[in-house]
Amino acid sequence: MVPIGQWVLREACRQIQAWLSDGLSVVPIAINISATELKHSGFLEEFARILRDTEVVPRYLELELNARVLAQDMDALEERLKALKGMGVTLAIDAQSASSNEFKLSRSVRADTVKIDRSFVRDVTIDLENVGIVSDMIETGRSLQQRIVAEGVETEEQLALLRMMKCDEGQGYKFSQPLSSDEFASLLKQIKQAPGP
Repeated sequence: MVPIGQWVLREACRQIQAWLSDGLSVVPIAINISATELKHSGFLEEFARILRDTEVVPRYLELELNARVLAQDMDALEERLKALKGMGVTLAIDAQSASSNEFKLSRSVRADTVKIDRSFVRDVTIDLENVGIVSDMIETGRSLQQRIVAEGVETEEQLALLRMMKCDEGQGYKFSQPLSSDEFASLLKQIKQAPGP
């Protein structure tokens, strides 16, 4: 898992630099990082090496961590997460429950973003309980001054409800199917050429 994670990180950094070289405005790329990778003895050194080798500015990377997995190893990982924050990397917590513990965890590691799992978003327009859960997650995240991203947004109805709840951002098929790097570059070019408001 560790060598694969290093390859993914290096490829993401390489792609960021390719887009920047083409004059494209690049949004941060989110990369899932497992507890196994974080606990690896050489993780921080290899991460710093990849940033140096590719000359990527850390703010273009968002490391996404699973809250439940993170909670199990918090004592071992907290200092490493603080070191990553010190490098200028953005941290996102994938919240898979409405538990206040997950939000306390996100605050303790100074996470910039909380992502609401797609399992809550999927039924948000048809399940009143999910409406309450998602609303509570958004309010809690906002009170902690964190960016809130709803995952798995697929319909206009879901998007409208999330906007009404003041969710900061969404991701999912409502916005785009998965794209290759070339297709994504074309999308960035279209956005760049689009007339302003």
